[in-house]
Formats: sequence, C-alpha cells, structure tokens
Amino acid sequence: MTQPSSSAPDRYRSSPAAPILASLLLGAGGLAVAWWIHSAAQNDGIVSAPEDAAATRAIAYAIAGAAALFALVFLLRIPVILTRRLEIDRDGVRWRGAHVPWEQVSAVRVLVLTTTKPAATSPTPRSVRTTTRMSLELAVREAALAEGHQPFLARLRISGAEPGGFTHHIQLGPGPLLASPQRKDYAPEVQAVLERVAAPMYRGVSVRQTTTTWTR
Repeated sequence: MTQPSSSAPDRYRSSPAAPILASLLLGAGGLAVAWWIHSAAQNDGIVSAPEDAAATRAIAYAIAGAAALFALVFLLRIPVILTRRLEIDRDGVRWRGAHVPWEQVSAVRVLVLTTTKPAATSPTPRSVRTTTRMSLELAVREAALAEGHQPFLARLRISGAEPGGFTHHIQLGPGPLLASPQRKDYAPEVQAVLERVAAPMYRGVSVRQTTTTWTR
C-alpha cells in the first residue's frame, strides 16, 4: 500500500517513490553496463584473435546498444508512473488521467479481499498462506455515459453485478500481511480522506474472506 505524499487533510495522493526508484536504478545500471562495454570495445579491452577483432567489436557495440535500450525503457517509464497516481480530494477521484467527480458517484467504499489457502499440500497440508488485496470501488451514475466521455474508465469496470451497484474499481495494493479484524487497519489514509470529502456516499470498508481447502 502506497503512502500519501501530501499532508493536506482533504487529499490523498499515492506516492510512486518505490517504482520510480526501481526504474532509476535499473536505468542507471543499464547505462553503466552499456558505457562499460562500449568503452572496452573502443579501447581494445575485449580480448579476441586479431582476425576476429572487427566482429568482436561489432558484437560488443550491439550488446552495449541493447543495454542502453533496456535502460531507456525503464527511464521512460517514470513519466508514465507519475500519471498513474491515485488522487482523492473534494473534486473527486483521479487515476491515469480519468476523473470521476463526486457528483457522478452514488456510493464509494474500500473493498478488502482476503484469501487463505494451503501453501504446502504434499503429503498433507502443512501450512497456509493468507493474501489480502484492496481496491477502491465506485458506484458511478450513468456509467456508460461516463465511459463515453472518458474511455479509460471502461478498463476499471467491474465485471458482473456488484451488491450496492458498484461499477468501477481501482486497485490499492496489498493490505496487512495477515487478515486484520480491525477494518480501520486497511488503507487508513484513504479511509480518512473519504470520510472527510465523500461523507454522504462513503460506505466504509467491506471485507470478503475466502478459504481454499484440499479434499482427498
């Protein structure tokens, strides 16, 4: 779960610090490898037979180019990551360029999906693994019309009928490592902001628990 980057009491803004840092490290690493291979090829730092020197140098340049391309892909991801920030404030919800104002929302909640299943099953189940995923769910009025104006919303559409008429969802990420009996423990920053800016339609936290067992 990302942490809010703004201290404003009526705004939640997810922080992309971790994915940006990962992209920077991978990009810098790729550039360093590309520079090292290119420098070695230019300064005859790659050992090869004299008759194979040209081919070896060409291969080294190709590898350096591939490493540079690898680095460029990760560095170009940074602007994309910034556009994927989830923002919740008094104007509504924004994510990946889509904006849903509160006037178009009849209900909003945090949905927690908790799954428990055996992690080792041979010869008998010896342990279990519990995973928790959270999402922000919206009941959008005239959902088809809203999607017509903002096509990206169609990607957030919930398949099937949802209790309460919830139509769209945004993934918030994992929750507590183990299922917590306290609803306040799930996405507390998101909950706090929703209580302030979406009080009339905020429905709190809904928890769904599923358990998988193995039968002989």
